[in-house]
Amino acid sequence: MPAAWPSHESLAAMSSNRSTITVIVLLAAAASLYERDRAQETQKSLAALGADRDSLNRQVKNLARLVAEANQRASVPAPAPEAPRVEAVAPPPPPVHVEEPPAPGVTLKAPAGWTKNGSKPGSYVVGVDRNQTLGGMPSAYVKSIDSAVDGFGGMMQMSAADDMVGKRVRLSGWVKTEDANDGGGHLWFRVDGQQSGQTLQFDNMDSRPVKGTTDWQQYSVVLDVPPQSAALAYGFFVQGTGKMWVSGTKIEAVGPEVPSTNMVTNRARTLPKTPANLNFE
Repeated sequence: MPAAWPSHESLAAMSSNRSTITVIVLLAAAASLYERDRAQETQKSLAALGADRDSLNRQVKNLARLVAEANQRASVPAPAPEAPRVEAVAPPPPPVHVEEPPAPGVTLKAPAGWTKNGSKPGSYVVGVDRNQTLGGMPSAYVKSIDSAVDGFGGMMQMSAADDMVGKRVRLSGWVKTEDANDGGGHLWFRVDGQQSGQTLQFDNMDSRPVKGTTDWQQYSVVLDVPPQSAALAYGFFVQGTGKMWVSGTKIEAVGPEVPSTNMVTNRARTLPKTPANLNFE
């Protein structure tokens, strides 16, 4: 006899069991997939954290290096500012001293009765030049021997004023110059008083020098000789560089119509005849 077919109840039970098993299997598979996905996400998160940690470590190292460099720079003193460069200015060259040997007929010293004088006498040579004559008479000369002279030099003499007291006196002379381009050539005349260093009258042609290169021409200086005069001083000089000849000099009394060239103002003091207000009233 054939086996009996399962009953409807049995079949229903078996179908229910299979469904349950299928659900369980599906749930297990789903759980497995979920765990795998979580594991992958966790691994990604860990990798990202590792990368962030490495980046942070690099930043910390860079910051530490910058701090160390800053500390090193702070420990080294800053260089002092460079002083401004000042271009050296060479001092002017000293004057060139050229003293030529005398030519025939030319002396290198003042003639009798005259003396060499000036603020820089060493920068000049004086003497008599018989090659430069005027009316057959020799000339005296002064010549600079330095390439530059801040001063003057020449010749002079002095005499008593006795014979000229109360008179107007003129010193005149013929003058010739060569390259007297600085202060030029000058005649000068001075009237001294009784006291030492007292100048009563004076003129040195300061406002009318003979400059450049000139031929023979007559010049004069005119002074009054007051009663208190003691001496007359006179001569000639070159100021700066150049050369000057003088000839035909003369000292003579002139009339009042000849204008004075005095550069010193001498005014007699007007005094009262008797004392005044001794009681301070």
